[in-house]
Amino acid sequence: MAIRLLLADDHVLFRETIVEYLERDTSMTFHVDQVGDLNAVKDSLGQQTYDAIILDWNMRGLGNMGILESMLASYPAQKFIVISGVTDADTIQKIHQTTIAGFFPKTMSGKDFVAAIKQIIGGDVIKRSEPAYDIDEIDDAILTEREKAVLKHILQGKPNKEIATDFEVSNATIKKHVGHILEKYECSSRAELMAKWIK
Repeated sequence: MAIRLLLADDHVLFRETIVEYLERDTSMTFHVDQVGDLNAVKDSLGQQTYDAIILDWNMRGLGNMGILESMLASYPAQKFIVISGVTDADTIQKIHQTTIAGFFPKTMSGKDFVAAIKQIIGGDVIKRSEPAYDIDEIDDAILTEREKAVLKHILQGKPNKEIATDFEVSNATIKKHVGHILEKYECSSRAELMAKWIK
């Protein structure tokens, strides 16, 4: 069975990680179009019909209930799934109250993500609020508090430069933190680190 998805997220690393997990599934063939902002989503929807559209809530152009509701009204036949790395409880509740087919935290495991996509394609509605794991439960002996915070940003697909901006530190400082995290988890790259967590 062939499934066509539109994956919209402005972090390329996160998109590629999700595609990798979708391609591992042998029960379905996934064709995934990737875009990085809301305008590109609209352009794609003007040319192609999808089995599901996956939108990052914090992507450029989204992050607003009015915009999401407008998208849902403009394309009522499409199944929209919202994913988010950081969203407050009040916003999550409002998103849940819309007609979206799914809401997933970005911390959801890759295996669970693929399973949920397949359920939604089959007609289910899945709206989760809690992450698949709690990074705050990591033993302090493994990561420092700052390394935990940096890891959260890595798992959201953010590049070093953006993480540095968020923490108001230099890119070199974040690069050093990332290096320590990779060393502690015995990973050779950020992609390998994400794959270790999203599994």
